[in-house]
Amino acid sequence: MGHRVVTIGRQYGSGGKEVGEKLAAKLGIPCYDWHLIQMAAERGGFDLERVTEMDEKAASPWSYGGAGTAVDFFSYSGNMNDQLQRLQADIIRELAAKEDCVIVGRCADSVLKGECLSAFIYATDNARIKRLRNKYGLSEKEAVQRMKGIDKKRAAYYNYYSDKTWGEKESYDIMLSSSDLGIDACVDILAELYEKM
Repeated sequence: MGHRVVTIGRQYGSGGKEVGEKLAAKLGIPCYDWHLIQMAAERGGFDLERVTEMDEKAASPWSYGGAGTAVDFFSYSGNMNDQLQRLQADIIRELAAKEDCVIVGRCADSVLKGECLSAFIYATDNARIKRLRNKYGLSEKEAVQRMKGIDKKRAAYYNYYSDKTWGEKESYDIMLSSSDLGIDACVDILAELYEKM
């Protein structure tokens, strides 16, 4: 591979995105998360708003072509979720070949197949609910619903597009509890591992 890449899977509300951003800042390398959606939309000629709705969602038999795509419905090969995943996978491989970086989500660990340090950030439900309530001003019920819904979506996406199981220890090089360790300790541990790659 030639470049050091850290991939981060995460439970919703665990602070995994924050870990990725802080890790990248500490190491002086880029962090890719939302950027991958923008890059894939641009490369595929897709409407960004439409692509955003499909972010980290597994394919559905009802998601073929249609309005908002750059390709005619009848000539479209595969559904938009599959096409988006393929575009993102290509971009992830290109980034890994070009530079050291941190990549959050999008099955990056599976795409790079052992050519990265793969981490999964998790936290207790109570810690995640508290974080979501503070960050988004949600009620406890709203936080729980959003947490469960997005975790379910992420698991379905990861399990569909990778050969591993989302959130299972066998799927990652390291799993870190942000509720036990704290965000900064997670960053420090990953930075130390990165330096040893």
